[in-house]
Formats: sequence, C-alpha cells, structure tokens
Amino acid sequence: MWAQDAVPFLNAGPLVPLWVSLAVADWGVKIGIALIALVPFRIIVARYVPRQIGYLVKNILTYTRYMRTCVLVETFEKEVI
Repeated sequence: MWAQDAVPFLNAGPLVPLWVSLAVADWGVKIGIALIALVPFRIIVARYVPRQIGYLVKNILTYTRYMRTCVLVETFEKEVI
C-alpha cells in the first residue's frame, strides 16, 4: 500500500511510513494557522469583551439591588399596614 511506503521523515529525517510524515506535516500546518490567525483574533477580542462583561455585571448588580429594595419596601408596607 502506498501510505505504508518508507520515506524520509519530512524529506529530511529517518525513514518512516509516508502517513506518519504527512500527519506531522498536517499538524504543523494546523499549529501555524493557529498562530497566524487565532492569536491575533484572541488579542482583538480580549480588548472588547472585558468592557462588555463589566457593563453586564454592573447592570446585573444594579438590578439585583433594585429588586432587593423593592422586596424590602413591600415587606415593610405589609407589616405596617
């Protein structure tokens, strides 16, 4: 079978089956694409996401305080009336 034929590892090393050399080359291309494309994407996203998360957390905390205040006022009104 052609994939089992022995070839130099990445055309420069010891003899290995062709599929091993192709698999390592494929993995190297994937790592290269990750470094070229995904690292800059993560840096760009990291600049914008914390602001949005901080904004959402602030709104959630404000809403939670408001709801606690409403519950306390309702409870107080029921006890007084």
